[in-house]
Amino acid sequence: MIRIRSCVRIASALALLPGSVASPQDVPALRLVESLKVLGADLDISANISRLAVGRDGRMAVFNDPNGELVFFDSAGKKLGTFGGKGQGPGEFSGGSSGQLFFINLGFTADTLWAYEGAQRRFTLISPDLKLVRAPSLPQFDAATVGAFTPLSMLGGGRLLGQVMIGRPVPYEMGGVTRTWYEPSDSAIVIGTPDGKIEKRVATLPSNRSSSIINRPGRMEARPVPFATAPLRDVSRSGDQFVYVTHAVSTPTGGTYRVSVIRAEGDTVWTRSYPFNGQVITQRMKDSVVDGMIARSNAPGRGGRAPVPVPEEHLKFFRENMPSVRAPFTAVLLGIDGTVWLRRYAAQGEVGQYLVLDDRGAALGSVSLPRTGLQVHEVSRTSLWTTERDADGFLNVVRYRVEGARE
Repeated sequence: MIRIRSCVRIASALALLPGSVASPQDVPALRLVESLKVLGADLDISANISRLAVGRDGRMAVFNDPNGELVFFDSAGKKLGTFGGKGQGPGEFSGGSSGQLFFINLGFTADTLWAYEGAQRRFTLISPDLKLVRAPSLPQFDAATVGAFTPLSMLGGGRLLGQVMIGRPVPYEMGGVTRTWYEPSDSAIVIGTPDGKIEKRVATLPSNRSSSIINRPGRMEARPVPFATAPLRDVSRSGDQFVYVTHAVSTPTGGTYRVSVIRAEGDTVWTRSYPFNGQVITQRMKDSVVDGMIARSNAPGRGGRAPVPVPEEHLKFFRENMPSVRAPFTAVLLGIDGTVWLRRYAAQGEVGQYLVLDDRGAALGSVSLPRTGLQVHEVSRTSLWTTERDADGFLNVVRYRVEGARE
């Protein structure tokens, strides 16, 4: 049943485009009015919905994890049909040891839906009439220059937008055997070809000081820096644009954040900088976090396992790179219409809030979610799509109408 109810461097081109400074602090409160609900009980969706994609025509594709099936709806919530199921063959999706599907991503190339499953390193392309078009594997890229290729979206002609780690393989000896580890130098967003070549470097990504990474031959260990926020990134479901957000602290209580929207081919749609004030992180707070981390790592593990102390290299990096002010945003969403939704920092138990920018960076307003426990999957200037667990444990797909935005 369906119920309807009421830089840090970011691409070389960016260096030539100074961002305008504006302050979208005093903005109107936007309202969310429920306009569509698809009941999970009717779809037997009780475990998880890992992805929900919305096409420009409002068509929805929901990945139902328990059975490895894609469920399609039109913009009015009418079920159009299903595709897939658990398995290893073309048009099927495999599961992990627990039976859960994982590493699934969805998007649209024109009116064709693509689904990428990391477990099989394979794309599945589905036509509007829910037929399998083809199921190409992720290309193998040259290991001499590309350490890892993470696909972000599929472009026309089988080309891929992806994030790569750039570096070089380095041989080393272990136990009399010559092995190879990968020494990274930087990372970038690139366009890859179906035959495994890098066609174009679209954006050089900012260095990330939110994680302490220790590289040794045969081993890489990473730990998050307390209070630090990594540069935020999102890719539109159509794959034609992506957004990057970075923070820079320059005063005792704040600094600026920079938002850049870039087309997949590399040209900048817009880039702007805005001031912010944030929670001050005192030295006492920093010391307390590090002391607690050391105490936990020095305690015996479960089953009497020996303690694993935090490497001194990590502790040194933490102390040097913990920010003095908490960044204002923890996530970013790029809407299907080019709007940018910045999720504000919220303490545990608080409802999520978003600052909404239009497709040129002007502030439209601020949105508070109606309750906790909502997962926002897709957004636009006029709509917001979520999944919400009901009292019986089923996941409902809910669409809200956004009202009150500045014209």
